Amino acid sequence: MLSPVTTQPQAVNSQAAGKKSSGALASDFETFLKMLTAQARYQDPLQPLDSAQYASQLAQFSMVEQQVQTNNMLSALSGSGGGTGSLGGWLDMDVRVDTQISYSGQTITIEGDPNPLADNHILVTRDGEGSEVGRQILPDFAGRAIWNKMDDEGKELPEGLYSFEIIALLNGREMARQPAGSFTAVTEARIDEGQITLVLSDGRRVPTSNVVAVRQSEVANST
Repeated sequence: MLSPVTTQPQAVNSQAAGKKSSGALASDFETFLKMLTAQARYQDPLQPLDSAQYASQLAQFSMVEQQVQTNNMLSALSGSGGGTGSLGGWLDMDVRVDTQISYSGQTITIEGDPNPLADNHILVTRDGEGSEVGRQILPDFAGRAIWNKMDDEGKELPEGLYSFEIIALLNGREMARQPAGSFTAVTEARIDEGQITLVLSDGRRVPTSNVVAVRQSEVANST
């Protein structure tokens, strides 16, 4: 058991590390913005930047911005770092962890970040060994989609572990891809070896460092 004396220094160090990491990412974000602006301003008018390449860079820019916001949210939620005072903050929360999901016939809602510059999105399904087993077109993807559970031949996939990623397309060309996952309720938060581990409703146990998004539990909001 952690004593109050040992918990407080860990909390201070965790907060300092979180602020340092978030500050570094924000600095990279501002640098990227300046470079992209300069590139657009000084490009050769006779040989302008390819539109698909420019859109891809803007997509990366958007992803960096979203990561800054997510890191700030997670840092605020973690609060006192590894101390016991921060454990309760994870309860009644839904978290998205883009790791393999155990499928046993249930409906799975996949969520990810839509690319505002894309005119189409594709949901890619991979099996437990990481091999691609299916693609699902998402023409009006706004961040949430019901997984169709189908392989490329239109047959329902067997029970097992699956992971997902979203491919953003513009004029039929791939702009970017990023992992996607499903929001799952946190049923327990515990301290393992000085780090907070979350126990999810589907049985997964994940460190908070693997959480990519968090929101108030839909079940808690409905009560």
